[in-house]
Amino acid sequence: DEILPPAKTGSGAALLGQGGTGWGWAAPVYAVAVQKAVDETSVLLHLIRAVDVDGTLQIGELKSEGTVYRDLRAKVVIRDRVLRLEELRARVYGGRLEMQAKLDARRPGGNVPMQASVGLDGVQANGLIREYLKWSLPLHGEMGLSVRISGVVDSTLELVEKEISAAGTVEM
Repeated sequence: DEILPPAKTGSGAALLGQGGTGWGWAAPVYAVAVQKAVDETSVLLHLIRAVDVDGTLQIGELKSEGTVYRDLRAKVVIRDRVLRLEELRARVYGGRLEMQAKLDARRPGGNVPMQASVGLDGVQANGLIREYLKWSLPLHGEMGLSVRISGVVDSTLELVEKEISAAGTVEM
């Protein structure tokens, strides 16, 4: 996929919202001029509240804050302001990631309730622990993880640490 400059009226790309300028997503994935100010709220949160989607997301390689996800694939459903990522799978840290997630954006503004189930299998412990826990301990070998998370994310989709609870198991 590629990001294109704002589309001109009549180019076939759907414009999202009304008034202001910014960027938004349209299908197929194009960045187009959004006619609604996005302020501090994420474009994704605006989309969750504006569109219904039922499709599959496929990304060959995704780099996010030092982590590389390969062969990422997920079923994406947005219906009635609720986002569900189903059967998200990817290769990460030499192992496998499996995840399900739900964001409920039905309430306007503010924080958004979320739930997720995350599984990691056969991942290299050193990279994962160094990246997420910021530990410099040299731990080697494979590890697995199974965790259920619930809480809220803020309007920019960042986890609100005071509002998160999690339970699960770690195998090393």
